[in-house]
Amino acid sequence: MTVKKSSRLWRKYRDVADTSKILTAVAVIISITALYQTASENPADTLEESLEQVEVVDGDTVETGNETYRLLGIDTPETYGESNPLEFGLEDTYTDRKCLKRYGRKATEFVKEKTRREDGQEIRMRTDPLADERGTYGRLLTYMYTGGNTSINRKLLEKGYARLYDTRFSRREKFLEAEKNAKEQKLGLWSC
Repeated sequence: MTVKKSSRLWRKYRDVADTSKILTAVAVIISITALYQTASENPADTLEESLEQVEVVDGDTVETGNETYRLLGIDTPETYGESNPLEFGLEDTYTDRKCLKRYGRKATEFVKEKTRREDGQEIRMRTDPLADERGTYGRLLTYMYTGGNTSINRKLLEKGYARLYDTRFSRREKFLEAEKNAKEQKLGLWSC
């Protein structure tokens, strides 16, 4: 075999090997993406509970007789304590603290309104397999749904009653977009 033929064969082999590596990498990326999307859209290991009644503690916390739920992916201003304006991208002034207090009350009232059982609507709590199961204070981290598939967590962001809580969860990008829109429109606490 001549050197020229050997060189051509080597290039063909190298091209085939490179193509094979690229195809393998693409297949791995597609597989990981498919697994991630499946987990985030219809997770098999998600806990879902239907609740008859909840007591609203504040805009991002509700209780039943035996469990305390923290709304996943969001943080509303405190209703009873003080909020740190810096956590919401505001200045630490009396005016901003007062504004946050007002929107903390509005967030709480919004959740109370959405969880009233007068119209027979169902309240559902759903965990997220990508998120921690429980938060700092032992509360179960969940999405809250009422009236079909309405996410209360996301609605609070859309109205400007909450900020995105920077943690890992599957609906993070959608929540980030909702917060961005509320900020651009200066809704709720983003008007402070």
